[in-house]
Amino acid sequence: MMEKSKVHQEKPDFAKQIPEYSDGEILEILKKRSHYQPEAARLAIDEALKRKLIFSEDDLLAKEYRPKPLKKTLFPKIEDKTQRQKISRSISRGLVITGVIPIIFGLLKFNQGNSVEGALVTSGGVLWMFFAAQTIRKVNPKILRLFFVLLAFGGIYLANVFLQLKSVIFMDVFIVAVVYGLAIYGLLYLIKLHPQDKQEAIK
Repeated sequence: MMEKSKVHQEKPDFAKQIPEYSDGEILEILKKRSHYQPEAARLAIDEALKRKLIFSEDDLLAKEYRPKPLKKTLFPKIEDKTQRQKISRSISRGLVITGVIPIIFGLLKFNQGNSVEGALVTSGGVLWMFFAAQTIRKVNPKILRLFFVLLAFGGIYLANVFLQLKSVIFMDVFIVAVVYGLAIYGLLYLIKLHPQDKQEAIK
């Protein structure tokens, strides 16, 4: 759904767009008409009547056209394009902040005299933050795959670090697990948020 803005935006020509949709797409709009702008929903209803997909507006009272309650899912579906973009940017900013952790750890390694290890870890953090900053502007599937590559290398590195410790503190493992879990969840949610739908223009 398009939000009102002080900045002038070209208004979508629903009268031209909706007649080009297939019968299935028109019916899908009717089922989710509460998610669309009133003008777009009205035109979809008129088009459905014209094509005899429904015979009167009373047909919209049928069970199949009633608004469905939101389902609780691990990755909630966001119909509104603007809201989806806001959530996407918030996740990306969180990923940027996550990149600070390996940078700090790498600098600690430098201070301990482990220059090579410190350089590798710090470089990984810088790359992570760079990719996350790119994702704020536009979500690119290729960059998302690179995140998972960095996570894999980071996981191998951290496993090796824990194996070298004489005693492992539970809280350290817990924090690492939480950070990894949140990062993976955020990346998977970004993937879910960004399949493009040609109906977005009228939402």
